[in-house]
Amino acid sequence: MPMGDAFVERIREINSKIDIRPACADDAKPFAELMNRQYRRKKKEEYFYWQFINPAIPTRLFVAYENDLFVGSYGIQVHTLSDSVQCGFTIDLLVREEYRNRALLVLFEEEGLKFAMEQGAQVMTSLPNFDGMRAHTGLRTWRHIGTVKTYTLPNASVVEDKEMPEQKASGEGLVYFSKSDGYRNWRYKLNPEYEYTYVKLDTGEFAVTKLFKDPVTNTRYGDIVDFECDLQDRKLLRGLFLKACMSLKGEGVKAITTWALPHTPLSGVVESLGFIETQPERYFCFKALRPEREHAYDFSRWHLVQADSEIY
Repeated sequence: MPMGDAFVERIREINSKIDIRPACADDAKPFAELMNRQYRRKKKEEYFYWQFINPAIPTRLFVAYENDLFVGSYGIQVHTLSDSVQCGFTIDLLVREEYRNRALLVLFEEEGLKFAMEQGAQVMTSLPNFDGMRAHTGLRTWRHIGTVKTYTLPNASVVEDKEMPEQKASGEGLVYFSKSDGYRNWRYKLNPEYEYTYVKLDTGEFAVTKLFKDPVTNTRYGDIVDFECDLQDRKLLRGLFLKACMSLKGEGVKAITTWALPHTPLSGVVESLGFIETQPERYFCFKALRPEREHAYDFSRWHLVQADSEIY
């Protein structure tokens, strides 16, 4: 059930000394410092400028301060889905440890929702980790509708002679985050953090791969983060993912990861190449802003790729 006005006002009272506002360039340094304090994946200030100052789609980061202390952040992107619906997507939720019992997410979400609706959003989505999922579902108006497991190819060693399992899903009518050429150029070519490569078939289909080096061990890993290919053509999908795997193996990666939801034909394709389900997991959370969008609470309607999350 939705939170009442009295509850929200109580949260405001508890946080009366905290100022929440849209971010500006001066917030890059405290944002990166708090991010790097809380996560193993380290961020430079360049990420902040790329993601929030020069974005490819409508994006706003809200930041919270108590006096001069950076307390936290909450980002909103507004994507167009494949069915033309505008979709809010939350990113980079941060709350300083000593402020986590003060329900700041209630106030952050209120500001983020206003921005998303101004941009025409009819639904809200998120792909947080477990703690972020609990924070979102604690708002009561959000639901965790599906868990996204990572598929891993150990030692980057493809199994080329394994048969694909019987197809249980058609791949028809799935909803996904649309990615224009301009968005992909921003997301991959202009990305300040990772190196991405396009792997293409002669027929035009392509996959986007990413290299990642562990800063402690210097071990190289590869991800297949995005692709354009007919989901209903499993033979073509297999050829594309095989070529992407061979390309990454040539880069000397120790393992390759990707996403393949079990209700899509892709799961059988990657399993036939030797991928197995492993950790980590992301948790797809959803909130319909209009009654006619409530059908999208059904996770089996969705197709997601790693690049839909800001961490890949």
